[in-house]
Amino acid sequence: MKDIDPALRIKASLKNGVEAKEGYDAFVIALKDLIETSISENPDDPQRGTYISEYLRDSVDAFNAFVIEDVIKRVIRNYLTEYNVDVDRIDVFPDEINNEYVVSIPVRESDVSEVSRNLKIVLEKYR
Repeated sequence: MKDIDPALRIKASLKNGVEAKEGYDAFVIALKDLIETSISENPDDPQRGTYISEYLRDSVDAFNAFVIEDVIKRVIRNYLTEYNVDVDRIDVFPDEINNEYVVSIPVRESDVSEVSRNLKIVLEKYR
């Protein structure tokens, strides 16, 4: 008795399992991981992460936007050096009406590419 039918066909979308991300897509995942991880949460590197979640509990204002911008620039400089990010052009804008911060990060497609994609992230204030 056979366990698997030899005529079994696998969907093309399932052949690779998990698709590897590269370039811009990999940067998005890595940055999300850094922003969502708190300091001392990672046992391999306790300094890896941010306190951004603490600033999302306070009222949305220009000072907190400046601090969040500084934190994002620091983690990109320290942990995401292999990506082509113009760290000096990262901006965080407070949107007080919607209780959120809008983060704008220019990311180049590759080392040889001059084309930048502008990553927009919205960080919502905790209620």
